[in-house]
Amino acid sequence: MKSSTAVLGVALCTALSGTVTILVADLTLPATVIAFWRVAIAAATLAVLLSLSGYRRLLRYPGRVVLVPGVLLAVQWGLHFAALQHTSIISAVLMTSTAPVMIAFLAPLLLRERPGALSLTALPLAVAATALIVTRGEQGGEPHPVGLAFGAGSAFSYALLIIYLKRYTDDIDPTTLVFYETLVAAAVLSPTYLLAPPALTHGEVARLALLGVVLTACLGIAYQSVMRRVTALEVGVLSYVEPATAALLAVTLAGEPLTLEIVVGGAVIFLAGGLVTLGNRAASNAPRRATAIAAPPPARSAPPATRGGPRRRERAG
Repeated sequence: MKSSTAVLGVALCTALSGTVTILVADLTLPATVIAFWRVAIAAATLAVLLSLSGYRRLLRYPGRVVLVPGVLLAVQWGLHFAALQHTSIISAVLMTSTAPVMIAFLAPLLLRERPGALSLTALPLAVAATALIVTRGEQGGEPHPVGLAFGAGSAFSYALLIIYLKRYTDDIDPTTLVFYETLVAAAVLSPTYLLAPPALTHGEVARLALLGVVLTACLGIAYQSVMRRVTALEVGVLSYVEPATAALLAVTLAGEPLTLEIVVGGAVIFLAGGLVTLGNRAASNAPRRATAIAAPPPARSAPPATRGGPRRRERAG
């Protein structure tokens, strides 16, 4: 049975990740530059802290297995920040919320996690909700297809990242994994910054430092530690806490309006995520019930035979 502490930890980490959206929403820097500074600051922070604290062993290169997560991380965050710059915060985070449904269909193929019947109904619901947001979700009914496409791409890359991490990196220390993830992602994103380095204000430096040190390095280690104790499907569904937090902050702090289409579409996407959870649990419990029903009762052992064979009962005379 999975620890409830691990489930709570994943939910808390994803809730804190929802603050990233508000933190970077009004930055004027290019999306790839924001993503570059996020991972570069995180990697530098971990390198310094591990070196000074006597944990240099955690900086040992674990092999090529960490290259793919770094690339996927760079793609995911670059597309996510681009979505925020080309559409509303709420629309961007709701498009990213389709990731759990993608995980539900990738997990059986790549992780052999069997989806239940309820999970199979989640995809058309999420597609319908996404179509509603895309066509009517923006205020005034005018969609921003580029921003929404960036959000969908971010969701897909996130789904691939979770699947890969669950399959190939469980034996790598979480701190080592986060360090090389961010280091590789910084290397991938560095050309976009070096070709046209923008000037940073003091406010932007402070936000990027908070983003890299606290919300990437520290939060990333905590997330990788608890994520290993739940399934990929449950990680995907628990990730719905992030867009819920971001949407709430967007309305309360950023003053973004809520349209009826976004409310309905968002509710349907969350419903699809709930169906994925229920379907996953039903599928995992079914084999156990089937085994219990099909298992024959234990055979009774025959009494040991005597050396002379079975004794006949003598008739009473």
